[in-house]
Amino acid sequence: MSISEEESWKFKVERLRKDLEATKFRDTLDVNDFDSFHGALQHLFTRYSNFPLAKFVNENVAPYFDHVKSFNAAISLSIQQNATASYVWSACLAIIEVRDGLRILFTDDPVYNELT
Repeated sequence: MSISEEESWKFKVERLRKDLEATKFRDTLDVNDFDSFHGALQHLFTRYSNFPLAKFVNENVAPYFDHVKSFNAAISLSIQQNATASYVWSACLAIIEVRDGLRILFTDDPVYNELT
């Protein structure tokens, strides 16, 4: 028996809700800027310092956050100076956010996986 598209959406939303609740996502709601993100990340590194994944992220991924911060500063400056740059970067950001949202929603969808 085939389920309707609406039932499929309800199932995916419920699955995502359960996944978020299991990860205690509400603890991350106070992270609104880079500095609070960096502080929260350092707290997690300290809290989970015995886990190999935390060590890996701290040693190999975290150093790149300074590059992201400087890139963000450069983009912020350029969009303040030029309206066209503002439109271009806003469109890029929208595409990235939509793509990321679709990836989260459809990770188990065979049609989506075939397209990506």
